[in-house]
Amino acid sequence: MGVLDIARLASLLVRASRYPAPAPIAIESPDRKTGAGAVYDLYEPHGQPLAAVIAVHGAVMTGRKDTRLAHLARCLAGSGMICAAPTLPGLARFDFDEGDVTTLESVIEELHARFGQVGIAAFSWGGSYSLVAASRPATAPRVRFVLAIGAAWSFPDLCDSRYEKRTRPLGDGRDLDDAIYVRMAMAYRRRERLGLDPEACSSLEDILRRYCCEASLEEKRAFHDRFLRDLDVDEVDRRFLNRRTLEAISPAGKLGGLRCRVGLVHDRGDNLVPVSHSERIHAELLSLPNARDHRLHVTSLLSHVSPSRLPSLGDALGVARAIYPLVTGD
Repeated sequence: MGVLDIARLASLLVRASRYPAPAPIAIESPDRKTGAGAVYDLYEPHGQPLAAVIAVHGAVMTGRKDTRLAHLARCLAGSGMICAAPTLPGLARFDFDEGDVTTLESVIEELHARFGQVGIAAFSWGGSYSLVAASRPATAPRVRFVLAIGAAWSFPDLCDSRYEKRTRPLGDGRDLDDAIYVRMAMAYRRRERLGLDPEACSSLEDILRRYCCEASLEEKRAFHDRFLRDLDVDEVDRRFLNRRTLEAISPAGKLGGLRCRVGLVHDRGDNLVPVSHSERIHAELLSLPNARDHRLHVTSLLSHVSPSRLPSLGDALGVARAIYPLVTGD
């Protein structure tokens, strides 16, 4: 990594950490479609792009329109990257859907045809899907790097661990916020099975659209206590999950097909996807022939996938080592 790469990476980290401050101006082309019909927004730099990147959201109802994802895409464009931000329809409704991996593959194919190998910056479940897509034989040669922040290794394991906690108190502070988010996401995908009335469904959708950045904890708890507290949301969700689908979209046991480098970053105290998942992904990566190309950095500067504090110098250097291939174009 040369001096210009270091400068570009430092600039990207500083700009990205300033959310919600305005990001650099990019040339934006919203609502484009791949030949397979996948919808994405395109963010282009002024001038010749250095490389292509796909920014992949996590389990958020707003999908590619998530303000944090758009901020990152503009920051990447400001660093000279051309960035596509697709919506994965299953994730946008908090559901597990193999079609999301296929959607991601079609966006990889689209960008690769125009710009060559692509990098991927992905969050939470989107990081898991990106690893699966990048491991598939047709896609693997088209991907040069995957950055997965807060990714899950095994969705069956993740879901089982949540159901085991169903009788525990919700906690307070961040623990409460995370616990309510999980229950609201499950309630949304099982709203018909739970018999939620139109008022509850409308309020649930409204809060989930604003959850991570705008809705207050008091508002979230008030909704939970009114509509969800007396429902066995976890048991209804467990009963209707398709475990074959969970296994198909999990990175566990599938990473042997990867041909690119991988950078993993995970919140040390993550309640939504425990850090052990990235540790398991990393352990699997270390069994591959290019084991030395892969990095794992466990940090306290994130709250799941969102910045929570300014990093120390050592923390910042660890993050930089994990993500630098994203901006080198190599």
